Amino acid sequence: MAVLGGARRNGRTETVGERTRLDILEATERLLAVNGPNATSIRSIAARADVNVAAVNYHFHSKDGLIDELLRRRATPLNQERLKQLDVCLAAAEGNIASLESVLRAFVTPLLRFAAAEHLAARALVAAQFLSRAAHRPGGFNSADYLHETVERRFLQAFSDALPGVDRSTLSGRYRFLEGALTLAMCGEDETVDETKVDTAERKAARMIAMSAATTDFVAFAAAGLRSGLSAKS
Repeated sequence: MAVLGGARRNGRTETVGERTRLDILEATERLLAVNGPNATSIRSIAARADVNVAAVNYHFHSKDGLIDELLRRRATPLNQERLKQLDVCLAAAEGNIASLESVLRAFVTPLLRFAAAEHLAARALVAAQFLSRAAHRPGGFNSADYLHETVERRFLQAFSDALPGVDRSTLSGRYRFLEGALTLAMCGEDETVDETKVDTAERKAARMIAMSAATTDFVAFAAAGLRSGLSAKS
């Protein structure tokens, strides 16, 4: 149970309430990575975070509220970075029509970098969220679609500008393929959520090196798919 007094996390002093809130979010993230949303209960989250059920309800009001906050915590900074990188590549493009490959790099790099840097539970949660968007899987995280609306609208426009020979309906379908493929790329190596395995600095460094190569491969693969059916001239 949280005790009175301040604690430091990421270089700043937290209140007891802030620390309890973050402990609950981190516990939820790890349980979702193992069990998925349907099999993760408020009681199991409270037990994992070493708080009582009332504390979970106080901070988040409901399980849905807790999961929504967790998804916002992960998706918002990632999508902000994707949009920032898109702005940079559009600003650098002549006439603000960027190349397909540069738009794809803005789309995928923040997510693949995140997947290389973060612990497995965080990677699993973000991958599951994007899988739900790609597949609209029942029982998934489709309630978080609003977090991605601006990203989808702006990137679809940038893809459309780079691919004037692909009609919007076809491009929208290929965008879903792109999200699904990116989800699998984020999963990286085949491993399970084993909390006894230490995520060492060496393992993280190896993932970062692999991420760079994977990004290059993914951009080339995705560009070919998005251009499918176009003539060599276009």
